[in-house]
Amino acid sequence: MESFSVVLLRSGLTDGTTPILNKIKNKTQAINGNKTQPAKSRKQEDLDIINTEIETLLTEIKTTANDFLKKHFYENHDVIKIDLQFNKKFTLQNIDKNLWTNGHDPIRHSELHIKLVVEQFMEDNTWKPLERVQSFLNEAQLTRIAIAIRIGALRSRVQHGVDFKILVLDDMLNSLDMSNRIDVMRIILNKENNAELAYFDTYQKIILTHDKGFFNLLQRHTDDDEWVYYKFTKDETKNEAPKVKKDLTHMQKSQKYFDENELEACGNELRKEAEDIFTNFLNPAMKIVDTEFELLSKKIEKAYNNLLHVKHQKFKNIFSNNHLDIEKIRKIDIDIDNDENLTPEEKIAIKTLRQNLHEFLYELVQNRDTKEKHISHTKEILDRVLNSASHHSDNPLHRQELKDAIEHMVELKEVL
Repeated sequence: MESFSVVLLRSGLTDGTTPILNKIKNKTQAINGNKTQPAKSRKQEDLDIINTEIETLLTEIKTTANDFLKKHFYENHDVIKIDLQFNKKFTLQNIDKNLWTNGHDPIRHSELHIKLVVEQFMEDNTWKPLERVQSFLNEAQLTRIAIAIRIGALRSRVQHGVDFKILVLDDMLNSLDMSNRIDVMRIILNKENNAELAYFDTYQKIILTHDKGFFNLLQRHTDDDEWVYYKFTKDETKNEAPKVKKDLTHMQKSQKYFDENELEACGNELRKEAEDIFTNFLNPAMKIVDTEFELLSKKIEKAYNNLLHVKHQKFKNIFSNNHLDIEKIRKIDIDIDNDENLTPEEKIAIKTLRQNLHEFLYELVQNRDTKEKHISHTKEILDRVLNSASHHSDNPLHRQELKDAIEHMVELKEVL
């Protein structure tokens, strides 16, 4: 029995494009009938125009691809760049070979050629073309180049008049290790809300994978209010279509088990849901690959410490650009405007400091009643309910406690 999982996301409608290939075919058909010099001259003008348009498009694709490679795969460092060279172009001679006729693919491929050149940045600050790319670059680097070119093509097309766009990833990342796959998905999902990657939000995304671990990771880092998850299974010994079953999230399973009065199973799924919530909170941009099991209690502790660290950093930032000495800072509670010992600049600095401290205090109190409160409550639920569901215990599970725990997990996910 072979199985694989499918992930679907519904997204907004956008404009599309008429294939450029139709335009190329129309302008590069063989010269039939009138082969006078004026007719040939007009045809040559058409070919010059289409050759120039193709070169312009390739330049746009190359520029976008190289920019994407540098920014999103190599942290703004010069490492690899590509060039797309249109050396074998349309001519009067090759279009008379009926390039678009069925069965003439080999002729067309020999007469026309777009060459991909890959260059590597060297220690002497020069770019060196790679003669045998597969010998110098690993699978991850080759995949990055392919993705960058594809994105360059998507970004360079003029889009008009289709109802929606679809982006399908069909096990294309299987040859990459988990770290590189996450790098790609972090970009496709735009986990850091990068304005330059917002165009991915205009696509309906369909992601297919045979890797259950990768599927679980994607499910954990996507919102089940927007995504739908399916599992396909097929018996390879039978000639029949795969069976399709919706794959429920841990929260959906916990609610299902609760309705069926399977309280221990409900508690187990709630525990898994809590683990996913805290994993996302601690790693929102998918920059860390989980390689080892970590107790939920440890994740809760890390989340709480994370909040404390953020607060401490914000408090330090209030004073980072403030160069007042301690005696000036002590004046923060007096009538600053009437203090003749302060310069106008010092008065402004002290007032700014006071305002920032007030805002920090307001935010501190607000967060204390939201994130910290929910994290502390989760620790209580873990000790009282979830541990009893996952481990042998003489303490019976009560429906009301589980109902409250389900409601808390929904709130926790929204808050964090």
